[in-house]
Amino acid sequence: MKNKNELSKNQMGYIKITDISLEVLSTSKNEPKISNDNGNIDHDESICTTSSSQSIIKLNIQEDKNNNNECNESNRINELKQLNESTEYDEKSEVYKNIIMTLKVLYFLSGITSSSWGRLSTIYYVEKGFSPIQIGIIESIILISRIFTGPIKGYISDKVRNKKKVFIFCNTISTFLLCLLSFDFVTNKGYWVVASISILNSIFVGENILRPYTLEILGKHSKEWGKLRVWQSVSWGIGTLIFTNVYNYTKNFKINFLIIFVLNIANILVLWITLPYKTKNEELVTGNNVKLRDLLVIFKEIKVIAFIIEFFFVIFCQSFCEKLLFIFVLRELKGSIWITGVMVLIAISFNIPIFYNSKYILTKLNYFNRISICMISYIMRVTGYCLLSPETVLWIFPFETFHGLTFSLMLISNSEFIKDVTPKHLLASSISVFTQLTQYIPQSMGNLVGSIIMEKYSGKTLYFSSGIFVSFILVIHLLVYCLIKNSIINKI
Repeated sequence: MKNKNELSKNQMGYIKITDISLEVLSTSKNEPKISNDNGNIDHDESICTTSSSQSIIKLNIQEDKNNNNECNESNRINELKQLNESTEYDEKSEVYKNIIMTLKVLYFLSGITSSSWGRLSTIYYVEKGFSPIQIGIIESIILISRIFTGPIKGYISDKVRNKKKVFIFCNTISTFLLCLLSFDFVTNKGYWVVASISILNSIFVGENILRPYTLEILGKHSKEWGKLRVWQSVSWGIGTLIFTNVYNYTKNFKINFLIIFVLNIANILVLWITLPYKTKNEELVTGNNVKLRDLLVIFKEIKVIAFIIEFFFVIFCQSFCEKLLFIFVLRELKGSIWITGVMVLIAISFNIPIFYNSKYILTKLNYFNRISICMISYIMRVTGYCLLSPETVLWIFPFETFHGLTFSLMLISNSEFIKDVTPKHLLASSISVFTQLTQYIPQSMGNLVGSIIMEKYSGKTLYFSSGIFVSFILVIHLLVYCLIKNSIINKI
């Protein structure tokens, strides 16, 4: 009979030979048994040795599976990277030029249709007799609803590999829902009916699909995105001025809703007729390659987390200067509706040169410098608001120039950062999630908090406190920049 040591060596050799066949070892009935010094079979030691052998086999098999999975995943990611790089458009081709021209038209139509409602919705709610808190509740719920539906729309767009279809569907539903607010028999039913329709309309707005579509087409020329986005700014400014004056003279929002309907139908028709059915990337990369785990990997990076946190707080304060600003002008400064239209036009006019020269700005100014300028502009803007009175309400116009600087710089910085950290086939999903975390969530909180402060105290109290808060963020921002520049963080 073999002794214990010899048998153990033989067993280990047997394990190595049969490490891929757990079933054979575990079902074998002729396993050698180990005897003790008295010649008796040592059952405990035999069982222990067999259990150890099975554990080793399981570990070996699991390790092989993990290695294979890692290898397959690495190959999948490399293949996707090659596919994404191969879907670049030739900027000199007629196809590319036609798509770019169509996108300019779409951005123009998107801006003018948004301006016909956008900030003017606040005036509509005031006309219906809603208080600042009621308006704040509507705007907050709208943004919260987008938090949940935005990523779903983005993921569906990437998964079905057809952003055009999703865009047309969303715009169609949104148009008909918004036009319901033009009928008295609907709006006369009360606050919650108007609020519910406004919320449902916002869920189907397809604006977050146009940006990933455009960035996907531009590819390595993504810094040129601002030159397309500028058309939305131009039409937004013109549209806001026109629609505010139309309402100022007619006192009838039904005309606005009629124009909204016509323009949105035109937008849908341009989408349907002119854009290709699928982009190059949508044709080559199948929906099976769109994985949620790939999206989660992006949001685990430290630089992405820091980016989200900073944008969250800045946009939170920026939301005080959106729709709540109209209430401040109309109620506290005793201004008229035409003033709000001119304010938007002035802000937009300062967006245009920044968007148009976005490639130059993104190349010459780094992220920290751009965001520092944004925050300084915001602080100067809200400081100016605190100095105004009904007699000096027209002095709000020069302060609105700072809004154009803040908004446009933040938007091009946001788009470029997302494009840099996201694979092309996940752009819609990624932009949707980033938008929720850096826009809709902070905006919804800002609208609610800002409306409460404005109702309980005053608009000037709101803007003074937000200026102090952004100043604090700016100090932290500059401190982090100095630490990175001096490589202190890297040393730690």
